[in-house]
Amino acid sequence: MPDPPSADPAGVSLICSSSTTPITGKGSYVLDVNFFDELRIGLASAEDIRNWSYGEVKKPETINYRTLKPEKDGLFCE
Repeated sequence: MPDPPSADPAGVSLICSSSTTPITGKGSYVLDVNFFDELRIGLASAEDIRNWSYGEVKKPETINYRTLKPEKDGLFCE
C-alpha cells in the first residue's frame, strides 16, 4: 500500500510505494530515489511567498561581478 503523499508549502508531493525512514529531530523522511511512483510539483500561493520572504531590497544590484558575492542591501543580501 503506498504511503500518503508528503507535501510542503511549495506544493511538492511524493507518492512512494517503498518504506520511508524518518530523520531524527527534523520531522522529514529519507526516500530511496530509485523507488517512487509519482512526483507532483505545484505553484506556491502568493501567501506562501509572502511568508517565506523577509527583509527589504534597497538597491537593484544582485552580485558583484568581481567577487561574485552578494551586494549589500541588494536582492541576494542576507
